[in-house]
Amino acid sequence: METDCISENKIKKAHLSGGFTLVEILVTVFVLAFGCLAASKMLTISLKGFSYADNITVATFLAESELERLRALTFAELTYEATHTPVVVTNNINRLGQVCTPPGCDSFIFSRTVSFFPKTPTSFSHQIEIAVSWLDRIGRQEITYSGVVTSFSF
Repeated sequence: METDCISENKIKKAHLSGGFTLVEILVTVFVLAFGCLAASKMLTISLKGFSYADNITVATFLAESELERLRALTFAELTYEATHTPVVVTNNINRLGQVCTPPGCDSFIFSRTVSFFPKTPTSFSHQIEIAVSWLDRIGRQEITYSGVVTSFSF
C-alpha cells in the first residue's frame, strides 16, 4: 500500500510539473506582445527617417543641379540672368528636376527658388541663394544653400 501511495504521489507531481500555468502563459504573451510593439514602433520611426533623408538627398541634388547650370554660364550670361530675371525665380519640380504641374507630378513636389543678390564681392561673381522646399508628412520642409558663383569666361 505504501508503494501505491508513492507511485500515486509521483504521478500527481509529474502531472502538475508537466505543463504551464495560466499566469506563466499570460506573462509570456505580455512580454512577447510588448517586444513586438517596440519593434513595430522602431520600424515606423526608421521608415520616417528614411523618407526624410531621401527628400534631403533629392533637395540637395536639385540645388546642386541649378548651381551647376549657373556655373556653366559665361559671365555675360550670368550677369544677364541676374539682372533680367526676377529677383526670385520659383519652379515646381519633381524628384528628377523636371518642371511639372500638379496632375502629372508625384506626391512630393519640390519647389526650387533661386535668388540673386545685387551686391557681389567681385566683378566676376554673383551671390546667390538656392532654397529647395517640399511638403511631406511632417509638414513644409526647406533647405537653403547660399554662395558665390564665379565665372571667368566672358
